[in-house]
Amino acid sequence: MELLKRLFGKEKKQPSHSKATVKKRTEKTQRAIPYTASKEIPKLCVETLKQLIPLRNLTDEELTAFTATQTPESFRKGVIIYEKGEPIDSILYLLEGTIELRPNENNGYEVSDNIFKAKYPLSTGKRHSTTAIAKTDIKILRVSTLMLDKGNSVYSEKKAICDLNRLEVPIALSDCAIFHTFCKDYGTSGFVLPTLPDVAIKLRTAMQKDIGVAEAAKIIQLDPGLSARLIQVANSPLFVSASPATNCLEAVNRIGLTATRNLTISMSMKQAFKCKDKGIQRRMQKYWKSSIHLSSVCCVLAAKTGCINPDEALLAGLICDIGIVPFLKYTDGFLADFGEAYNADDMELSLAVLRGPLGVSLLQDWGFSDEFTKIPAVAEDWFYDSGEELTLVDIVILAKLHSYIGSPKMNKLPNINSIPAYGKLKDGTLSPEHSLNLLHTSNDQIKEMVKILS
Repeated sequence: MELLKRLFGKEKKQPSHSKATVKKRTEKTQRAIPYTASKEIPKLCVETLKQLIPLRNLTDEELTAFTATQTPESFRKGVIIYEKGEPIDSILYLLEGTIELRPNENNGYEVSDNIFKAKYPLSTGKRHSTTAIAKTDIKILRVSTLMLDKGNSVYSEKKAICDLNRLEVPIALSDCAIFHTFCKDYGTSGFVLPTLPDVAIKLRTAMQKDIGVAEAAKIIQLDPGLSARLIQVANSPLFVSASPATNCLEAVNRIGLTATRNLTISMSMKQAFKCKDKGIQRRMQKYWKSSIHLSSVCCVLAAKTGCINPDEALLAGLICDIGIVPFLKYTDGFLADFGEAYNADDMELSLAVLRGPLGVSLLQDWGFSDEFTKIPAVAEDWFYDSGEELTLVDIVILAKLHSYIGSPKMNKLPNINSIPAYGKLKDGTLSPEHSLNLLHTSNDQIKEMVKILS
């Protein structure tokens, strides 16, 4: 924590806003009771439900049973569908029309049925994080929260499967030699997972026995390169001191034990992102750089919440995509042995399928706690709900979604205030605009952290 106190300093208090003064509910019954359309409302079909995320993960039998009992609800223009802060007792999808979602009195955005974001629920979690107002006549599908949980649990289970023979393989990979050879060899006696350097393992194990600064420094000194980098970190702008640290003991004492452990593991991980083939190495470096950026965003968000240790969040962001390493290293050896070229599209599709389960497996092999090992499987599971309180997993999910802000991929992702993790933020002020401002004001600190991990 001390590292991040120095990293971010004391956060400026944001001006408080009064409770949203959005359009008030004047006719309660109008909001609560949908009107009957002049023409018969068409029944739901399984094909419609298969477009909705994460309902599409359910079986055809489950979706067919749902269509037999449910019909869309219609609401007139101007009606308030729900208000910010109200408990969520069912999940709503927009099927037709346009709806405005207001996180606060000054901001709002529209969702229409013709954009990809309409395939996601309007709001999830324990309480609504926005107020929803019909901008046109609309049709809404109401779904039980249990059904949403079921669909999302199926998604999470698929991502966490470590038995690669049980994975759902896209048709596009049916003829991909590298993918199928990897799945066949994975888990056999001849398959070797990447390992952490001895110093990182020894330090983590020793700290579980509550060692002191002097003992930690002795372990780190076994790796002269790592020791030199920690001294460099201790003398960086993150740690202002009258006199520079000249040895490993002074560096560890200045940085702190917990931050030293996490930095040691983080800096050691870079060694895993190395390959001989130039094309594979470029891909490795791309993922390493994105991991560094993600870990920096995790730090910023954790520091803002005040309830999540930013030092832990730094490491959580860095291991989020670690599952790409075993496959890319295997591919590197495959190319060396067989000299076969690889297709870039096949590579990306393979990584999308394997990244989660391989990340879980690798972190388990490295001895990480359950809190960390689950992260690769759920980092992009936008509707994962870890419980009532904000957790390290929530920070990673929020940071992952934020990392796509401004990119083309953002158009096919849910709005930040519609996911469960957002609803656990105490002040509820996190929005794309606010977050970009937050990252901008922390830009120097992020650059310094990137420099340390690069």
